[in-house]
Amino acid sequence: MKNIRTDVHRPSVINPTEYEFVAFEYVPVDDIGAAMFLQAQREIIREHQSKTRGNYASVNTTGNCMVCGSVNAIYTVLFYHAPTNSYVRMGNDCAQKCDIAFSNGDFDAFKKRVGDARDAVAGKRKAEAHLTDRGYAQAWSLYTIWTTPCQCGLRDSHGDDNGTFCICPSSKFQYEERTIVDMIGKFVQYGNLTDKQFDFIGSLLNKINHREEIARQRSAEKEAAAPCPSGRLVIEGVIVSVKETDTPYGWVTKILVKHDSGFTVYGSRPSASNAGRGERVKFTATVKISDTDPKFGFFSRPTGMSVISTTEVA
Repeated sequence: MKNIRTDVHRPSVINPTEYEFVAFEYVPVDDIGAAMFLQAQREIIREHQSKTRGNYASVNTTGNCMVCGSVNAIYTVLFYHAPTNSYVRMGNDCAQKCDIAFSNGDFDAFKKRVGDARDAVAGKRKAEAHLTDRGYAQAWSLYTIWTTPCQCGLRDSHGDDNGTFCICPSSKFQYEERTIVDMIGKFVQYGNLTDKQFDFIGSLLNKINHREEIARQRSAEKEAAAPCPSGRLVIEGVIVSVKETDTPYGWVTKILVKHDSGFTVYGSRPSASNAGRGERVKFTATVKISDTDPKFGFFSRPTGMSVISTTEVA
């Protein structure tokens, strides 16, 4: 026997003017349930219910839309019905006939955010599987730490007005961790990394796991390094870092070059050169010794930079 509806929310008697827009809902319970924009919608609903003490309406239908009974309405709009102090979930078609505070554009934007979140979840599953298969589960752990906000909502070491100090887990991330996180983020978004990029992640993980050993080695090399010379010199060494710097003259590429005798010099890479990290270069420049470190100098007016070879940089 067919159930006969008698509730005031059935299509034949519904009065659209009695419904007040509250929030959007995504009915399926899946991996995106923890998404912040969905949590925000649920919080709006909780706050509204705390004021009205109302509950979801009791209707004689099993569909997600509590008005027409549609089972296909997974993206829904929640309305408050003041006469019965109840909440009614509606699919898009039914919702369009109600509160003018609700717009189809808002609904479409919500659906897009859900779709983007579902795509992101799929991308994360793929990225985690590929990294784990290659033995790089540690890289995925770093990405998880970075993308999971600290309970304070920030990603740094900081204090508040009361003197409470927080050290967020990702505040200790250095170049290697940040580079890994950036690469995995692109993998999640675009769905692919090359074999060379996976190998680079592996080398970065190796540096992370041997960071103290590398630091001791660099300290020993620094101690044994020759003093930095000054004047107009021919410099030959390996580029150990490349950095884009915003200056009064625009963005400039700065490089740190390590000479074979151990001293290092820092300055602007000539605009005609695209030499990068790990490449041995030779050029002429004017060097000024640092006031605080006799084994470090600043170079200016570089000319004739050429790449001699490429080497591994720790």
